[in-house]
Amino acid sequence: QSENEANAEMISSLSDRISAEREKSASLQAQLTTTKQESEQEKADFQSKAVKLAEQLHLFREQVEELKQQNEALKDTTNTQDMKTECEQLQNRLEELTKENERLSAQCNEMQSDEELREQMELAIEERDQARSDL
Repeated sequence: QSENEANAEMISSLSDRISAEREKSASLQAQLTTTKQESEQEKADFQSKAVKLAEQLHLFREQVEELKQQNEALKDTTNTQDMKTECEQLQNRLEELTKENERLSAQCNEMQSDEELREQMELAIEERDQARSDL
C-alpha cells in the first residue's frame, strides 16, 4: 500500500510536471506564433520600405539626370553668353577701328589736299617765274 501511495504520488507529480510542460509548451507555441506573425509583419514592412526606397532611388536618379542636362544647358547658355560678350567686344573694336580709319582717311585726304595745293603753288610759281622771264 505504501508502494501504491508512492506510485500514486509519483504519478501525480509526473502528471503535474506533464501539465506544467504542456502549459510551457503551449506558451512557447503562442510565443512562436506571435514571433512568426511579428517576423512576417516586419518582413512586409521591410519589403514596403524597400519598394519605397527603390522608387525614391529611381526618382533621385531621374533628378540627377535632369540636373546634369540642366547643367549642360547652362554651360551652353554660358558659352552663348560668352560668345555674345565676345561678339559685342569685337563689334566695339570694329567701331573703334572704323572711327580710326575714318580719322586716318581724313588726315590722308587733308595731306593729299596739302600736296595738291603745294603742287598747284609750285606750278603757279613756275608760271609766274616763266611769265617774268618772258617779260
